[in-house]
Amino acid sequence: MKQHPDKEVEEAVADFLGGALVMQIEQWLTDELTTNQAVLMRRAEIVMAGTVHRIIRRKRQPS
Repeated sequence: MKQHPDKEVEEAVADFLGGALVMQIEQWLTDELTTNQAVLMRRAEIVMAGTVHRIIRRKRQPS
């Protein structure tokens, strides 16, 4: 059964952003926590919020 495009996009975004976040945390740990935790969290917030906002906006535009 083929997935609904909205569900497919939702899963792709969750998978991609989840992987990106894990890699950032891994890098933070590898660098022995030298980056301030608040800075790391702010970077993640900027990227995730911006990406999700753009996807929602694109979905609302008529085809």
